[in-house]
Amino acid sequence: AVDHLPGIELGGRSSPIRATAFGDKIFGLLYSRTEVNTWAISLEKGHEGEILFSETWDAPADWEAGQVQIEFNAISLEEGAAVIWNKDALEYYCFSTDNGEYMWGPAEPEYYMNYYGWTEFGERPPFIYNGKLYSSGAGGVIYCYDLTDGSVLWTYTADDPYQEYLFANNWWQFFLYIVDGKLYSAHMEHSAIEPMPRGAPFICLDATTGELIWRADGLFRSTRWGGRAIMGDSVMVGMDTYDNRLYAVGKGPSQTTVSMANDVTTQGHSIVIKGTVTDVSPGTQ
Repeated sequence: AVDHLPGIELGGRSSPIRATAFGDKIFGLLYSRTEVNTWAISLEKGHEGEILFSETWDAPADWEAGQVQIEFNAISLEEGAAVIWNKDALEYYCFSTDNGEYMWGPAEPEYYMNYYGWTEFGERPPFIYNGKLYSSGAGGVIYCYDLTDGSVLWTYTADDPYQEYLFANNWWQFFLYIVDGKLYSAHMEHSAIEPMPRGAPFICLDATTGELIWRADGLFRSTRWGGRAIMGDSVMVGMDTYDNRLYAVGKGPSQTTVSMANDVTTQGHSIVIKGTVTDVSPGTQ
């Protein structure tokens, strides 16, 4: 039922295709330096395989003239958006997953060092969340875009004040997850260098405003090759490439002691109660 969807040819081969399913449809996207094709197929009972739409957008002439590299970034059918990245110009373009139409682009170019990191390999994974697009890269500058028009809502720079990191002036950022309105990001190890750069930050930002909630320099150093950290049941689990251990961070066990200076007293008289609450999590040993 879908074998007649239009293909796109580039350099004698078909361009990359990305597709995802959610609810009652499959959305797909094909792209090249000359055009972007978006389409959707129904999964609704009784209408399976029916093409809901197939739209073609002509790419800017400078894509082909400049032989730029176009990369797929992210699709969210819940948010109604699919995003691609012009790597050479450091610009995003967005298409609607509801009707396949071009929404906006190019967005404001990012910091030049964010060029490094291949999006499709997950080295600069963008997130779509709550009407926003989050992006970063080797340059260590985090961008938050409005998903409706591509405007930049806020930025955060993961600065490296002591210039430990050799590839840039800031810490390369690697998004881990967004939970409860908070964006968690860490420095990513890609090509191991010894001695390791000290003080890599583990960062928690307000996903709406970009306000820094907390930053722990040297707490964890994430990894490209060891998998992305996860969160479940309010516990963060991830790998630290400083010591190659897995860590779980959450509310841990405590130990409480209570004592009275005198265990015999007269009714109506004052007493003093003393005690301690001690963290006895395994990480304290």
